[in-house]
Amino acid sequence: MNKNPPIACLFFLAIILFVFARSGQAKSEVSVCDSGYFEVMGTIAHIVSVGFDNTTAERSVTAAKAALKSVERSMSGHDPNSLLSRINRNAFKEPVRIDSHMLEVFIASRHYSELTKGVFDITVGPIVDLWNKAEENSRKPTDKEIAKATSKVGHEKLLIDKENQTIRFQMDGMRIDLGGIAKGYGIDRAVEALTDRGAVGGLVDVGGDIFCFGMNRNGEKGWKIGIQEPVNPGGVLVVLNIDQAAVATSGDYRRFVIIDGERYSHIVNPDTGISATGTPSVTIISRTAIQADALATAVSVMGYKKGIRLLGTIEDTEAVILVPLEEGGLEKIYTEGMDKYIDTSYSEQ
Repeated sequence: MNKNPPIACLFFLAIILFVFARSGQAKSEVSVCDSGYFEVMGTIAHIVSVGFDNTTAERSVTAAKAALKSVERSMSGHDPNSLLSRINRNAFKEPVRIDSHMLEVFIASRHYSELTKGVFDITVGPIVDLWNKAEENSRKPTDKEIAKATSKVGHEKLLIDKENQTIRFQMDGMRIDLGGIAKGYGIDRAVEALTDRGAVGGLVDVGGDIFCFGMNRNGEKGWKIGIQEPVNPGGVLVVLNIDQAAVATSGDYRRFVIIDGERYSHIVNPDTGISATGTPSVTIISRTAIQADALATAVSVMGYKKGIRLLGTIEDTEAVILVPLEEGGLEKIYTEGMDKYIDTSYSEQ
């Protein structure tokens, strides 16, 4: 909801990455190309490609970086020349033709809006804009201002014409915000670029949201990643074993604004127009990064009880959610199938 935080801060707020050797597994001789850290989509990204030769590893990293940059150029809300900016300027006046990638994101967004009964909604832009101005002016929005912004929100007001590949707004003043889904989509496209060019393993990390697959840099199957503790930037909440899955974390500890001494999350409730509260951290594991990204945002808004029920209806999707205790501190809530991802050997150390 606020402006992008400094890049240095985002580096420390990202999910912490660990790569460990696993005993008892056969190793393969592999070549590894590591992109290092680079800026994209308003945050810090990191790509690791594993191949059976240097050329494959290097070319796949180059392709994956290009895929992320392409998504950034199209879906940035800050670049006035992006396709998203053109949509926000013109889609009420006339249908705006979009490319296949943007169409895919809009169709996926509608799916998650329907799945979450409107809790996830990319038309939340007017509310996000309102709170951005509130931060600039150091003044909480009035009830009237919030009501006006929320009246322009609703996924049913976004008219998607699949056949003609166009988008149109039903109401003046609507604005799309892809902050809850574009990063996940970009990760999926980067992973696709890695595999298309022969990588047998890899990791794509964009601002702490991660997809891992295949062999790790040690030539062994699977990756281990650690989830950061929200109240202790150097601490590890839990270590996960991940292969062919995405991990996305959302929460009010990562981006927020402070107005008149009160803290407001950048994640807003599309229905009420105010920031989501009660779930400081939601980490979702799912089959795609776009799904993990969208569901992490949605569960942050709906709270852990409704979130757990929703996740129970979705295949190959698990979560660890932190909730505040009345006596202080935080409690870890796991979905039923999380055990298969948790590295108990590390936890016991």
